[in-house]
Amino acid sequence: MDNVLNGGINELQQIKRSLEELNRTDQELKASEKELKAKQKELENFKKQIEESISSAVKKQRSEIEKEYDQKIEDANRAVKEAENQRKNAKEVAVNLRIKRETASLSDEIKILKANNKEMFKQNKIPAWCASTFYYALFVPKTLKDFITLAITILICAGAIPFVVSRFVESDIGKILVWIIIALVFAAIYILLNHITKKGEKFTVIAAARKSIDKIEQDKKAIRKQKNNITSDKDESCYNLQSYDDALQKAKESLESVTAQRDEAFNVFDQTTTGQIEEQIRTEKQGELDKLEQEAEEVKYDNLNKVEAQVSASKEVEGYKLALGNKYMNPSKLDELEKIIAEGRAQNIAEALSVINNKQRDEQDQ
Repeated sequence: MDNVLNGGINELQQIKRSLEELNRTDQELKASEKELKAKQKELENFKKQIEESISSAVKKQRSEIEKEYDQKIEDANRAVKEAENQRKNAKEVAVNLRIKRETASLSDEIKILKANNKEMFKQNKIPAWCASTFYYALFVPKTLKDFITLAITILICAGAIPFVVSRFVESDIGKILVWIIIALVFAAIYILLNHITKKGEKFTVIAAARKSIDKIEQDKKAIRKQKNNITSDKDESCYNLQSYDDALQKAKESLESVTAQRDEAFNVFDQTTTGQIEEQIRTEKQGELDKLEQEAEEVKYDNLNKVEAQVSASKEVEGYKLALGNKYMNPSKLDELEKIIAEGRAQNIAEALSVINNKQRDEQDQ
């Protein structure tokens, strides 16, 4: 510190040069740090680009494999579905033929009974609708089914229909009248039909036909039962479906084969091809990557040198600050000290500082 204060103009000029050096190294260090960050970011972005290129290439090639095998599997599934439909249709045809064959006697009997009834009703001038089960349920009920049908018909004619029609009438009396009128109309129709069809020989014929009607219903029930038994039969050996089974089995094996090929292709791709793609891209980019890493290292090394230079300059300036004080560590103050020594008012820096301090005290006293 004493050596600094004992110095003169040359020492002051050296201090100014040290300040300039510190300022220069500060600026260079800031520029170097900015450049280093830019290089490091460039290197990081390039590495990301490599990873993205690898990911994109792997994804693209895998997508091509998926597309290829998806089409093959779709075709194989379509073939399986087609074989299943052909077998199903063939079985339906065979089942229908079996039903027709095994219920032929019952169907023929029904046709004969219906034809006989039709001829008998025609000869006696009885309306054809009188041969229906609905007529017998209404006018000649016998079974539980007949009585249930009759009860439902009465509820509809005397209840549901009058209720719906009466909704369009506003007054309560009008609704009751409508209800009564409709019920009476249906009752009159029922009595009239009953009277027409149940008099004389006509009713004798209708009553005699009841056995045929019942037999037809029994035969229909037997046909339904036989049909249910045939459709629920698990034994398909009588339908000659072997050729369809072979075609379906072949289609399923083809689907399994394509699925296995796809799984193997994906396994090879994941275990081998993916690594090859990665190695190829890294090899292609290695030269550029090495260049960027070398440039980043050079900037980093240059930055370290600038840090050392800045630290060195900073230490030197700190030494001068301890000697002169912080307020004199600027060019204008140093110029003032240099001027005092140059004018001969002081021999060294210490005396120049005393001159300035004395001047400041005198100014304060005044």
